[in-house]
Parts: sequence; structure tokens; C-alpha cells
Amino acid sequence: YFRVSMARGSSRPENFGVTKPRSYAYPTEPEIHNTCNLLEVLDQHHPCKSAEERFLQSSALDKLNKIVQDWVKELTPRGIKEVNAIFFAFGSYFLQVDEFADPIDTICIGPSFVDHEHGFFKIFHDKMCQMNEVTRLKSVRNTNVPFMEFKLDGVPIKIVYASLPYSVIPFNFDLHQANVLSMDDVSRNSFDACRVTNEIYRLVPCNKTFTIALRTVKIWAKSRGLLSNVIGFLGDCDWAILVGRICQAHPFATLSTIVFEFFSIFSVWFWPNPVMLVDPRSDPHRLPVWDPHTNRNDIMPIISPVFPCKNIRADASASTLRDMIYHFKCGYEQCKLIKVNNNWRDLFMPYKFFEEYIRYVHIDLTADTEQKLELWKKIGESELLVLIS
Repeated sequence: YFRVSMARGSSRPENFGVTKPRSYAYPTEPEIHNTCNLLEVLDQHHPCKSAEERFLQSSALDKLNKIVQDWVKELTPRGIKEVNAIFFAFGSYFLQVDEFADPIDTICIGPSFVDHEHGFFKIFHDKMCQMNEVTRLKSVRNTNVPFMEFKLDGVPIKIVYASLPYSVIPFNFDLHQANVLSMDDVSRNSFDACRVTNEIYRLVPCNKTFTIALRTVKIWAKSRGLLSNVIGFLGDCDWAILVGRICQAHPFATLSTIVFEFFSIFSVWFWPNPVMLVDPRSDPHRLPVWDPHTNRNDIMPIISPVFPCKNIRADASASTLRDMIYHFKCGYEQCKLIKVNNNWRDLFMPYKFFEEYIRYVHIDLTADTEQKLELWKKIGESELLVLIS
């Protein structure tokens, strides 16, 4: 019913993987009842952030925005006026599916005269080191998206930087204008992260249903140890695209139906057919775009919805796919029981890992200081996929 058929010679999957989605314009009484029970379970056992936690996060972001603006003005050459930087949050915080302990993903978009190596990782880093309200500051440079992570007034924040080819950034700057792709590779990779989040939110038909459904799926994934792209499973962006695809297929469905359909569909998804929210189009900047013919070795393609469209799960292995299908099927079986007993708490029961596996790898990391341990942990995590392969 929901399988995608990739015919030979076809450039893309038919209807992006959907064949005549059912219409849910008129939800039935059981669907509405199931949705109410799901919301009750989420409120009781997995509540959202409190008003105080949201205020602390908002205050920390306002303070960081002021720090960023002052930092850019300090580096401004003489003769340039009205210099500014664009700063905002994206990721799980933007989608309203984060927890207070999760680092808030933020990005600073600065002018051309502020570079990564000297301006961001040297001057901005030193500026943050001198502030008493900043703790656990660390920089991670040797990745596709270099970032800085710290706690500001106790709120964990992760910041990336992108440099635009402008001396002065216009105040009406559009995130999706084509010329932003002419920036350097590091800035483009940093910029793509926030563009993807913004585009996912724009493409889903009902933002409120999507947000709660994504939160439900993430709680389920976390209870089973699947919410981690570090060890080869799926990250926040991957889960958002998967849930967003179900919301696109059933734009009028209730929350409970979206969750049921999520597990029903992906327990039988015909991988390696891709999951995508838009059709990958040719790129005017001649940047490499994901294509089913040139990327036929991809095992679990999940395609980003912005230029240049690419597989954000290109590192998925055969064992990753096997495990994900197993867990999707477990979720589907639980959903079938929930339709009978209406007990949504069963969906979020912790996965009994040590009963399921008698052989596993346990890794200990040690360091002289806590700060060194944090840096060493990031390096160790980045090499886990290499170790597994």
C-alpha cells in the first residue's frame, strides 16, 4: 500500500514513495479517543519543558545574541557601518521537541571579514572563556560542521558559524535565496543544518500534529537507544523527515493515526528506496545532488529537502538497517496492541538491551580533567562508526 516502486530508467520514486494515501478528513471517534489518551500519557509521564525552563533558555539565547553582535562589531574594519550578524536557534529547539538538558542548536551568520579559524575559533572562543557565566566550553573543529559547545547560565548551547560573502548582511536576508550556496564549504555545511529544519517545518501540512507526533516518536526511539547518529542510528533530522513524510501522506489524520501509520509504513518500507519530502532537483550551482543511479550503494537513504539535496544517512550500514527494521516492527506490534487496550505507556517501555544481547562492546574513556574528558569523549564518539565498521 505504501511501498515505493523504482522502475528501471526512472529518475525518482513514484510520488516520493506514496501510492494513493488514505484520506482522514473525518476522524472517527476511536481515533480521537486514542489521541486524547496519548496526550494524557505524554503529559503525565513525559511532560514538556516547564515555564521556568523555557524562560531560562530564552534568556540565555537573548544574552548570547548580544554577545555575538558585540563580537562582530569588535572585528569590523574601519569605514564599514551598520554591521550586524544574524543569530537564531534551529533543530529540536525550533521544532519544540527538545528537552531542557539537550543542547540548543544555534547558528551565527556573520559578514565576510569574520572567518572561522581566527574570528570564530580564536577571538570568539577567547571572549567566551573570559565570561564567568560560561562553563564547559569546548571547540570541535575536525568535522563537516565545526561547532562550539558550552553552558551559558546553566543552559547547554551548541553554536555553529557561517560566513556570507557580504560586508554588511541585509536585515531582510532570506535563508533560502540561491546565492547563499556560493559560500565556502564549511559555511555551507553549517548553514544547511538550519535550512533543513526550517524547510521541514514549512513542508509539513499541520505543524501542531507534526510536532507532537515527532516528540512521541523521539521518546520511543530514546527508550530503545535509537536516538543517536553517533553510533549509526538516526539523529534528530532523520526522525523529523520520517515523521514529516507520514504527515505529508496523511494531511488530515489525527495524532494517534500518524503514530500508527509511522510504524505501519516503516516496518515494511522497501529500502533502499529513499524517504524524501521534495523531489531532488538539479542544482544551478553544479553542486552534487543525490540521485538514485549515481548513489545506488546507499543502504538507507533519507534525503534532505534543501539544495543541494543529499543523503543525510549515507553512513548507514546493513546492520543499522536490520536493527532499525526490527525496532520499527516491534513498534508496529505494540501499536496493534494499543488499538485494543489503549495503553500508550507500553510504547515507551525501555528496551531490555541486556536480555536481547549477550555480546556487546563496552568502552571506558578516562582523562586527567573533566574538560579533557569532554573533548576526548567527542573524539571517541566521532570514531565509533569507524570502530564498528
